Amino acid sequence: MIKRIISLLLVVVLILAALPFSAVAVTDDVSNVRFLAAVDPPAVGSIPISNRAELAAINNNLSGKYHLTNDIDLSDGSWVPVGSIGVGGGFGLHEFKGLFDGQGYVIHNLTIRGDGNVFAGLFGAATRDAIIRNVGLEAVDIDVSNNGGSGFPTNIGGGSYNNTYGSTAGGIAGYGGNISNCYVTGSISTSAASNLSGPLGHRTAISGGISGYGGLISNCFFVGSLSSSTQGNGAYSYAGGISGFIETNSYYGDGSVSNCYSVANISLSTTASYSMFDTASAGGICGFSGGNATVRNSYWSIDSVQSVNGAALATSDKKGLGSGVGQATALTSEQMRQQSSFSGWDFINVWTYRSGVNNGYPVLGVFFPESYTIVATAGAGGTVTGSGTFNQGATVTLQATPNTGFKFDGWYQGNTSVSTNATLTFNATADRTLEARFSLLPGAPTFDNPHSGWAREELERAFIEDLVPPLLRAPDVDLRAPITREEFAGVVVLTYQNLSGIIVPAPPVDSNPFTDTRDIYVRMAHSIGIMVGTSATQFDPNT
Repeated sequence: MIKRIISLLLVVVLILAALPFSAVAVTDDVSNVRFLAAVDPPAVGSIPISNRAELAAINNNLSGKYHLTNDIDLSDGSWVPVGSIGVGGGFGLHEFKGLFDGQGYVIHNLTIRGDGNVFAGLFGAATRDAIIRNVGLEAVDIDVSNNGGSGFPTNIGGGSYNNTYGSTAGGIAGYGGNISNCYVTGSISTSAASNLSGPLGHRTAISGGISGYGGLISNCFFVGSLSSSTQGNGAYSYAGGISGFIETNSYYGDGSVSNCYSVANISLSTTASYSMFDTASAGGICGFSGGNATVRNSYWSIDSVQSVNGAALATSDKKGLGSGVGQATALTSEQMRQQSSFSGWDFINVWTYRSGVNNGYPVLGVFFPESYTIVATAGAGGTVTGSGTFNQGATVTLQATPNTGFKFDGWYQGNTSVSTNATLTFNATADRTLEARFSLLPGAPTFDNPHSGWAREELERAFIEDLVPPLLRAPDVDLRAPITREEFAGVVVLTYQNLSGIIVPAPPVDSNPFTDTRDIYVRMAHSIGIMVGTSATQFDPNT
């Protein structure tokens, strides 16, 4: 006769050969989404925006507070900028004046094309007090023009605008705004024509990576291409990697750029013959910086192309500021991949680097936060879920589940007890490895009696793997005794389920063909054809 203990040990060997055991980390599948970094929560009363229609509706209340709740794709049509100047006459009537917080989300595929565009961008025009922050624009495609008329933005404080100043575009804003923690990638082109024959009026085409004209711009970057083209007398072209044109004016005040960088290929062309300013001016940071406007602590790629009227400039002729003064430092592509190149920048709370992202150039932490690996392991007697990679501040929830006959004892980090709750929730602030520990419930077999103590470890393993049927779980069971047919049915069914992963359904009692046993494992073994009775109605369970 086969002993009970031999049956169980054979089963353990079989299972171990098929399914090696270890206390392994369980890593959940974390989808490739952008998690929020440690940004401030939306302002009180802020209106959530989740789609194109809600984004466009900002035009209905230009003084409101708004925040994004997810990325938005604008590839389904040309974008109409939020806010404008001169519609209905004068300044201060139709610019965006409120708060827009991207919350670390990105707007994709913004496209603006066509003639008659004065100020183009996500925002057409914004006041000095309008706050635009924490939003990224990827794959921008702006190609706008405005031909005919006269005028030049040096007298912007004077009132009537009447679509006479040419075409000005920036990724975030065509005009103005207090812009911070933003980035733009893509292509921005402007063009304008003038038929003037004298210097009394001037037509401009201005392209900027972040803002076309003016603005208070900090902690932003642009990667892409810029083009500005004008034709005719009194026509001027400006382009800058961050801002095309910043100056001092009576309406807007002093413009500024700080802690920004660009990697921008810039192309200018013009046929202007009169000179109020330089007729074509390109800069890695600003095309023109005048008045009391300030540019400081900003960097641009000297490896990028700058060309005027079709001729590429020599490296020695490239500029960070096309005209004007300020602090715009040239860096090679390799230098831009080194944190030490960006003197005075905050690489703890604002900027960071991410391997394989943005060609190795710096990125803003609000879009690419620190991530941490949380590993949960299960000791003998249970399972765990919830491991994975989480961004700074994200909520982590670990769950421990004991196996049958076991209880959860607690979560441990090393030998330090962390929690006695099976559900552990915390915010990710560092890499962590936590172990869920389990122990046998009172009354569970310990297999340390004189009859089976020599194989205690293997027998407890069989119990952990749920291979010991209830009939053999009594603490005082003598595992040296021969195993019965009824007991063996339990061992066979549990082994089948463990190896195959198939849970055998319990047949109804009234379908049981045997009159001498109603044991559930006997019925299950018979239903799948792995055991039969000694006759049509007898099973002989105790033999």
